[in-house]
Amino acid sequence: MISVTLSHGNRLAAGVLTVLITVYIIVQPVVGVEYWSRVSAFKLLAVDKNGKGVTISVELGIVYPGTGSLKVLGEGSLASDTLDSIRLALWYASILADLDPSVIDTYIIVKEPVKIEGPSATVLFTLILVALMRGDPVNPSYSATGIVTPGGVIGGVGGVKAKFEAASEAGLKKVLASIMEPVDSPLYYPSITLLDAYYGFTGVNITSRVELIPQQLIAGNTILSGFNESYTYFINQYRVFNSLLPGAWSDHYRETAIYYYERALKAYEAGSHYLAASYAFTSFYNILASYLNHTSINNPAELPEKISYFMTEANSTMVNVENLLHNVTSRLLNKGAIDICIIDSLTSVYDRVLEVKRGMTLINNVLNKTLHPPSIIYDVSYLYARSLTALKWLELASGIIYECGVNHLIDPGNLDPILDRLEEALRIHYAYLNDLTNSSMVLVMDESTNKLERLIHLLSALEDLASQFYSITGLENALPIYVNSTIYNILLDEYEELLSLLRESSVVTNTLPLSTLTLMELVNGNATVLGGNTYSATLILREFSRLYTYLYLARIQEWNETSNNIHTWLNIRMYIAYTSALLAVVGVLVMLTTGKTRSRATSLEITAWRNH
Repeated sequence: MISVTLSHGNRLAAGVLTVLITVYIIVQPVVGVEYWSRVSAFKLLAVDKNGKGVTISVELGIVYPGTGSLKVLGEGSLASDTLDSIRLALWYASILADLDPSVIDTYIIVKEPVKIEGPSATVLFTLILVALMRGDPVNPSYSATGIVTPGGVIGGVGGVKAKFEAASEAGLKKVLASIMEPVDSPLYYPSITLLDAYYGFTGVNITSRVELIPQQLIAGNTILSGFNESYTYFINQYRVFNSLLPGAWSDHYRETAIYYYERALKAYEAGSHYLAASYAFTSFYNILASYLNHTSINNPAELPEKISYFMTEANSTMVNVENLLHNVTSRLLNKGAIDICIIDSLTSVYDRVLEVKRGMTLINNVLNKTLHPPSIIYDVSYLYARSLTALKWLELASGIIYECGVNHLIDPGNLDPILDRLEEALRIHYAYLNDLTNSSMVLVMDESTNKLERLIHLLSALEDLASQFYSITGLENALPIYVNSTIYNILLDEYEELLSLLRESSVVTNTLPLSTLTLMELVNGNATVLGGNTYSATLILREFSRLYTYLYLARIQEWNETSNNIHTWLNIRMYIAYTSALLAVVGVLVMLTTGKTRSRATSLEITAWRNH
């Protein structure tokens, strides 16, 4: 508090100063910028150099509005990999809490003289940040440990047993950890994803369940007819190559092809159009592998020529796909808005382009060493078939340019900030993965001048990164997922909740992104008829990553407008505050230089506010 005594001779200065302060007080609520700060204290679980579990007292606070800064205070410090984990936590928290991380300041106060290292507190930081952003209560006797994968799935970490022992000694009541690492402790609360972990951590559901809708409302008859075309094409291709083989011929490839051919027929009869096309595709490349395998055994001299033919065809198809992709994206940029469904489809195409290119490079490296290696028969067959799926999918997307209902999600004129945000998100994920694996992967950004192609590249890169995460953490193999299992049903429930978040953040009626079709078919019960669904477990994990990214896109659209308004009003208030403070100083200097002081003076007290 600053006390300034002014004489009657300086009433003008006092009057001006009083008016400015009054204006500042009036403007503060009128401009609609709310100020608040929230802090939460908790125990972070760690393991010391001797392998003994320890608890560290930490406080995490956020101030709104802010400038996006992240500061570490207190007696302790954080290693670079831990800071990366906090940045990743901010990314996920901002999506779930719908708060732009660039308009808050984050403070981490380490109460003890220690250096915290490693990413194993990512889940804990994420849960605390979501609670602070939303204003939900946090129980200080709760904690968590685990990494976060690109789909919000909680992965395991080391030293879990020691951490739980330390938590028990510290008097904690609940510790959330990955369901893949069951712990024999009354504190253990198993969690699959951030959504169910948040409920266990705060008792609050951040989503509302939505009723599943018929597939026809998701995609419409035109899209389903496109899947039918793909199904018919690959079924016919299967039949062509199957007819080229002797009836008595049998190998593993042909047995697999027949199995998926029969599943494709059943899926089609059950109305699972997406699955039918997928199974037909699998049956085709397996029967092609059987055809090449038959050649390698009975006519080995012809194998190199046939492999060369399919490789050349695949390469030619990829050239056509990339040219068509460029034409489609250029045409879309001229539209007033780009629907999320077409972005979803084009991203799927680009995923296949990258997959085929990488595979063909590896095969060519092998071919340079030997003429007819039977070991690459399966890879050649798969990549040739995959090139055809890319072309079929792109023809479907470009021919219809359909909309799924998330209209005006992407404004072509507003792509620059979106690309900047996504590039930063990708860098954070890469840094986090490098921390986990002690590797040094280099992130290569697409430098194309076509902004929509760059967006598709970034989305594809995030999905590819998700695959690497799941491969490293072993989630696909660790999750015992079957149609009737509890975990599988929980995953479907949480997937549905993510969809509800996407709906709430977009202009959506009763429609969903095209990439959800297979899961909707599984939910509707057709998978029970078709048998086990380890494939669907993998698909769900991929879809989690997809939906988080699309949800982030939807949030950015809202944040761009809100952030600009906030910073505009912050600048106005800052100028008023600085001007008031400057005039106060001038007033003091005037008083000191004139030396006029009278007994009937007016005292004006000013409280200086720090503008965050």
